[in-house]
Amino acid sequence: MIDNNVSVQQLNLPYDNKSLRTEKLDQIEKDLAEKKIPLHPYPVVPQVTYPIIEENREKFIQFCEENLQETQAEILKKMAFNVQHISFPIFQKELKHVIEILNKELKGMNNPEYSIGFVIKKSNQWVSSLALPHLNYLPFDWFTPNINFAVGQHAKADFRKKIDPIKERVLVVIDDCSYTGEQLKISLEKITNQGFKVFAVVPFMSNCAINKLKSINVQIITSDIRIPSVHELFSEGEVNQLKEVNIVTEGFKVFSLKGVINKGVTLTYTDWRIPDPQSFVYDFGDTLKIPYAVPDPEDEKFSLIKFNRIPGFIPRVPKPY
Repeated sequence: MIDNNVSVQQLNLPYDNKSLRTEKLDQIEKDLAEKKIPLHPYPVVPQVTYPIIEENREKFIQFCEENLQETQAEILKKMAFNVQHISFPIFQKELKHVIEILNKELKGMNNPEYSIGFVIKKSNQWVSSLALPHLNYLPFDWFTPNINFAVGQHAKADFRKKIDPIKERVLVVIDDCSYTGEQLKISLEKITNQGFKVFAVVPFMSNCAINKLKSINVQIITSDIRIPSVHELFSEGEVNQLKEVNIVTEGFKVFSLKGVINKGVTLTYTDWRIPDPQSFVYDFGDTLKIPYAVPDPEDEKFSLIKFNRIPGFIPRVPKPY
């Protein structure tokens, strides 16, 4: 589990504040601009932390105990207490750690030059920017790690011309978390098939993600902290019970946990984003509005629909990128 007992005062210091500028980071900014690599050593970072709201979690558990079957209530209670929150200070610490490992790997090569992969306005661009102060070697180019193997500001031929003379032909992708590993595997598989040496530098990963990347010959650099999947936290019988949970909410929509059928789905969120439904149990921990009927005071033959509001215990987290 994550130990978030780290001072959150750091969250009150924006990286793009002029008072935090240093000669080293200014030089990094200049070097990246000359290479036309769209990374920034002063990225926007979360200003507050978003831990679980304990009071609301207790209200959710109370609702489950009073309104659901005992077995389902117990499983949802277990689920609520297994939600994992990664704070930004913990992320900073682990990101620095994995970049230090990358530095050692690059130092041991004949030529430490590499290209860095990211997608504009996505998490890997933001995380790559956060990593800049810790990198001993800056990238010499950049590419977009998707199925088409698109390349930065350069044509593919020009990119291959730069890569080919390098003995190791190294590519680096840095990101924050890998939950199922599917997206990262798809984006890197064609690259590894072309003979490039690829580093996936990701502080927080699930066992599922690690196994998927190992299958495509990617060198993984990660921390010792794992993102547990629902299927690792619960028995097969408990997962089947979770799939049976159906709670009618406002507009007679149904809150369902059938999404846990995805074996990579997790209960981990961070100070900078809630993962997509493929990675996080969809809507879990969000506010529930439960309809109930009361007699119509003007006509007893009819009923009025009112709502019992169960406040969410997982905060809404804005993305900084």
